[in-house]
Amino acid sequence: MGRLNKRIRWGRLYFCNDSTSEQVFTNGNELSVGEDGFALLAPYGDSRYSIPAKGGFVTVIQRITKENAVEMVNAFNSLVGRVHRWMKGAPIYLGHPDDATTGHKYPVKDEMGMFADLQVRDNGLYVRPMFNSKGAAVLERPEKLFFSGRWPVKKTGEKDGMPVYEPTSVTSIGITRNPNLPTEMLNENPNIMDKLKIIAILAKAGVTLSNEATDEQIVAALDGIHTAKTAADLQLANEKAEKEAALAKVKEAELTLQNERNAQAITLINERITSGVITTAEKALWENRLKADFVNESKALAALPAKIKTSGAPGVDGSRSRIPAETKQASEQLIQFANAKMEEVRKAKPSASHQDQWREAFALASAEHPALVTAINNP
Repeated sequence: MGRLNKRIRWGRLYFCNDSTSEQVFTNGNELSVGEDGFALLAPYGDSRYSIPAKGGFVTVIQRITKENAVEMVNAFNSLVGRVHRWMKGAPIYLGHPDDATTGHKYPVKDEMGMFADLQVRDNGLYVRPMFNSKGAAVLERPEKLFFSGRWPVKKTGEKDGMPVYEPTSVTSIGITRNPNLPTEMLNENPNIMDKLKIIAILAKAGVTLSNEATDEQIVAALDGIHTAKTAADLQLANEKAEKEAALAKVKEAELTLQNERNAQAITLINERITSGVITTAEKALWENRLKADFVNESKALAALPAKIKTSGAPGVDGSRSRIPAETKQASEQLIQFANAKMEEVRKAKPSASHQDQWREAFALASAEHPALVTAINNP
């Protein structure tokens, strides 16, 4: 059972997970830092501590869960968190010299580095440290060293009559020989990401920093890469959306044109049947021909002479005999006038089908040009 240091600041309670030399605490398993440079900062679970209170000490429970680990990572990655790191950094100390209550116990006030990232994993909250030359020198010491997190906590309930506190963010990290939490040993494996390695990686990404770059400059460079990637992803998504919208418009225009031609083909075929130019049996044939090549086949159909009589016998002067050239010209002109009327009909009846719009346009053109209708039906 270790004693938990605390202090009140702006109404918040801070926990420092570091045991002094005269305290007794059973450390957990000692694991090496992973090859990815991350170290276990806080395993999940409940831990009991005695903290100073009026008239003596009170035992409390510090609870680390996957949920509050996510909360701490979100706070670290938030805009407020980035601004805080830009102004004050995310320091790693030898012990906890930044704590107002117990900081006097730690003679070394210099920063040993900074933590560049937090990550939630299945067994706890992990941190990726970046050590400066002073921190690297500390890690070369023969004694076993661990991480000790310092964070503000909030009371979330009670268990067995003891208050339960959970952390909300990570303020700083201390290097200690006596962690209250069973974290991983730092200096058992040298595969810890240091500043020089990060600077080298940044150089490969096109960001050049000097070896003397400050922690703030390194963090700013990393944030810049992330911002650039986000902007590039957004631009790519926008370009994809624009391309899809343009393709949709092309397909819509193609469908509109096809529907218009289908309507024109039906109207023309019906008119040719009525005029005795073709028979009902030939309707399917001309539908296929107009579908395959509307421009040329519509002209060919309009130019055909009548095969059967649709009215009385012709006069002696032959006035009812078909004149193919005149009939062709009249049909083409009437179709042109109907096409011109389509825009007017679309505006007047936008919800009507293309076939109905074409029929109305053809009817309007026929009404305005009765002579053409007469020339077609009564050559």
